[in-house]
Amino acid sequence: MISHHAYPVGKLVPDYLRSALGTGVCLAPFAGGLSFSPGSMSFGLWVALGLAVVFALFGLRTALRQMQRFQLASDGIQVTGGWPREIVWDKLDEISLAYFSTWRNKTGGWMQLRLKGGGQTLRIESSLIGFREIALKALAAARANQLPLDKATTRNFEVLDQALGAGGGVSLDKDRAIP
Repeated sequence: MISHHAYPVGKLVPDYLRSALGTGVCLAPFAGGLSFSPGSMSFGLWVALGLAVVFALFGLRTALRQMQRFQLASDGIQVTGGWPREIVWDKLDEISLAYFSTWRNKTGGWMQLRLKGGGQTLRIESSLIGFREIALKALAAARANQLPLDKATTRNFEVLDQALGAGGGVSLDKDRAIP
């Protein structure tokens, strides 16, 4: 059985807005129709131009995420759109689950699942529809391949409400938000 997953557009809209706003603000000094030659631009204008490029690249990255489609199957995971990649579970040789907090008190934030295998690397963010299903399937493959998990990855899977030990259950830290 194959399941299909994608990033919801509603979760990407704030990133598109940040990209557009950042690019616009950084390019505002250039909008006056003035002729700027590379030799006459001040350091501040060079910084603004560099930041505009960074914000524009962030917008491109967001567009690529919107185009990505994930197909989860019993034998692996495949992504199409942008740069197609595939990881076969038998070839999975590294897994990590990281948590990135947006607040000092560790509430809010997102998780990122990183999978490596067969010369391919896949990074999947927790805003993906079906992220938990993919993470659990990847964890099962990591167990089958007897891959070691670092402490942070183990803890993050526990927070994702996944039992890692033979005992079956885990106690979750109730103060930590689960994306």
